Amino acid sequence: MKPFKLLDLWASAAILFEPSLKCETGSRKSEKWLYGAHSALYSDFRICTSNFTFNSSNLFLLFSLLLLPLCLGAQELQPRFIAGPELGADFRKISPVINTNSNYTFGISLEYPVHKFSLGTALLYKEYGWQQYREYTGETYQEVVKEELVTFHNYNERNVKLNYYSIPLRLQYRLPCNCVYVQAGIMADFANFGSEGNEEGVFRTVEDPQTFDFNHRTGLKPLNLTYELAVGFKLHFNEKWRMYMRPTYRIMSQPSRQGSTEWASNYRSLHMAFGVQRAFF
Repeated sequence: MKPFKLLDLWASAAILFEPSLKCETGSRKSEKWLYGAHSALYSDFRICTSNFTFNSSNLFLLFSLLLLPLCLGAQELQPRFIAGPELGADFRKISPVINTNSNYTFGISLEYPVHKFSLGTALLYKEYGWQQYREYTGETYQEVVKEELVTFHNYNERNVKLNYYSIPLRLQYRLPCNCVYVQAGIMADFANFGSEGNEEGVFRTVEDPQTFDFNHRTGLKPLNLTYELAVGFKLHFNEKWRMYMRPTYRIMSQPSRQGSTEWASNYRSLHMAFGVQRAFF
């Protein structure tokens, strides 16, 4: 941001406060109306404030104009790419609440700016904690109950850690201030359920499978999809370093191959991501 451009903005701020502001150019006899900073020499002018009106609205306008050069300065140089660590957690589970864990995400993100847009990707690890699901074994047996022959169905009730390695594809659009952006993306989630030590099983039976929640097929999806929509806020420390906060609405596809009532819908949550990025020019 050049010094003369900065003076233009500050002089415009003065006009917003009081239309009758005058500019003196060193001589008390020569007065000029201040219509921008170009009406007088930058090195020698004084603003008369005898009729200065000050209120909260004027303060907000002045504060906005003072911050505007910081945002505009961040636009002058566009980096080749931006990279940095990312950390986040779900702060609200919308539906269904399939666990009580504080699901978290961490990894490395990468962005490639193209004018007002940015293409982004990352390598993330997502931890959803222990999840319960039920698998039907296909085995049945019959017993006489109250003089009636009843068929029982066997199933396994299991707890498994739902962990994923995720590779997202993101598209960002930066607003003119370069400090706020909107983002949409899709994640490919590769399951990392671990060894049998990460799974607990209990054998159960049920009389009528139609009245109970369980999966008719064994196992969970090895590959899943997650969709996200977000609004991000960036704080630029200098040309190279910036920090961001990004509240995100996430929709994870049904994790099981064939769902019961418990797993029939997608998993929706509000996620908050934080990160530090470095720009490479």
